[in-house]
Amino acid sequence: MKRVYDPPSPADGQRVLVDRVWPRGLSRERVDALWLQDLAPSADLRRWFGHDPARFPEFEARYREELLLGDGLSLLRLARMAATGDVTLVYGARDTRHNQAQVLARVVEEFLAPPPKAELRHRFQAWRDGLAGDEVRRRSQAVRAAVVATEAYHDAGGVLLYLSVGHEVETLTLMRGALSAGKRVFAPRVDRASRRLQIGEVRDPETDLVPGPFQAIPEPRVAQPAPEVAALVDLVLVPGLAFDRFGNRVGYGAGYYDRLLPELGPRVPRVALLFAGQLVPRCPPGPSDQTVSALACEEGLLPLWSPLD
Repeated sequence: MKRVYDPPSPADGQRVLVDRVWPRGLSRERVDALWLQDLAPSADLRRWFGHDPARFPEFEARYREELLLGDGLSLLRLARMAATGDVTLVYGARDTRHNQAQVLARVVEEFLAPPPKAELRHRFQAWRDGLAGDEVRRRSQAVRAAVVATEAYHDAGGVLLYLSVGHEVETLTLMRGALSAGKRVFAPRVDRASRRLQIGEVRDPETDLVPGPFQAIPEPRVAQPAPEVAALVDLVLVPGLAFDRFGNRVGYGAGYYDRLLPELGPRVPRVALLFAGQLVPRCPPGPSDQTVSALACEEGLLPLWSPLD
């Protein structure tokens, strides 16, 4: 990274300008850079930040969200360039430590070398636990609206959803809404002997659910092996701690959903429920990890990006 006003060098490799506005007083020949204007922070975020170092941590979080909620075209282009050669991000800000290029460089680094799952679990459990209860409820309401607006939800006769705990996206309201809409609703139940999730139908959440063995997460009183119920499920809503736009997720580490999802078959859409702050550039995929087909967050339904590789 370097200021756009510093002289170019052959060691720069591919220079990429990441400012929204062209640098004052410089010609294109002097800048000598590919201008990826759409990677710059939004005008509203730039004005709010105002190059105030005290606001930089929140600026970084909000800017990362903007990058990961977008269409990904320029971001993936930049990541692919960085994977195959030297790239130098150039910017106009006087502050060389607190600017968007610093954030963007870290995002690209996480595309190429994602943090370990344990680190992501710790980071996002802490982030989510730090949300105020009113904030969780407000965000959850927006996520539910995004789910209900999908064609997959509209067409589903049977919906399998997790029962939320702590500061996960709240799902009990979604369950009650699905029942009111005439859908059949199913929930997972842990079978400790097989270390698999069974599926039970929930007709009345007040009478059909009991505390389970893990964190007292509600479970159906009665459940069956997933393959016996799979034909009745037309949509599955998936929890997790971290997610990327390629459909990868980081769960809680026990692998229950990675074993469940193949048992439902390929026809069933898999929609992850998350807050936008849980998005990461790339989750480290494992050999048995299952992907989702879409992401629903408070900003709406997010389609998947094309693979980076």
